[in-house]
Amino acid sequence: MYIRRILITAIILISIVSSSAYGEWHFGIGTGPSILKIDGDIGFHTNIEGPVKLPIDADPDDIMDVMDSAVGLSGYVTNDRWTFKAAYGSLDLEGSGDEGPVHLDLEFEMTGAEFTVGYAIYENPHLKLNLIGGIRYTEQEISVDLSTERSQLNRTIDNDWTDAVIGLSANVPVTPTLTWNTEMDAGFGGSEGTYTANTGLTWQFYKGWSGTLFYQYSAVDFENGTQGSQDWYLYDMNEQSLGLVILYNW
Repeated sequence: MYIRRILITAIILISIVSSSAYGEWHFGIGTGPSILKIDGDIGFHTNIEGPVKLPIDADPDDIMDVMDSAVGLSGYVTNDRWTFKAAYGSLDLEGSGDEGPVHLDLEFEMTGAEFTVGYAIYENPHLKLNLIGGIRYTEQEISVDLSTERSQLNRTIDNDWTDAVIGLSANVPVTPTLTWNTEMDAGFGGSEGTYTANTGLTWQFYKGWSGTLFYQYSAVDFENGTQGSQDWYLYDMNEQSLGLVILYNW
């Protein structure tokens, strides 16, 4: 429901600004494949064994082995001075692991939506800088089947949070059809802090079509409750992705 509200708000705002008289507006929408690497810790209260903190270190092959589904979609509206972006993504992983006497079967579902507004604060033929602000919503659901020598637990854990995001992006034209893009942002509010940096090359390979090869790093720190409380949940993770996005632009 919250994701739907974010996307509807983004569509309404984009519709309003795109009907204004300032400049010529351009649009784009796209998707594409990516590979993911994660490392960090996930923690939660088990009721039967108290708090459990699981170290996670999964490379792209590990992720592919346990991936059930993944979806991503992004779009933008710009008139060169203002840029509005909206993005949606979901990931579903299923796997198992052991931590001491504890055996765990786990399904992890993560869904996110983001809406940002960028304003050009500096521009010349060789560089464009944009100040960015927006919101980022994250929802995570873990289905746990946990067993020990003495007992067994089946539990579903739901958590979600919304961060206010602020950042800076830089676009550097390399050739008339090739642009180097870099963006950094920080988010606070619902989480203890999220930090994201990405860089990539965008190639306009055909009229109306472009492709972006990118690398992204995110550090996410979210904790609900305190260790030992019934509702304790920890997601302290470093996420790295390498991907290709194909955009249709008009």
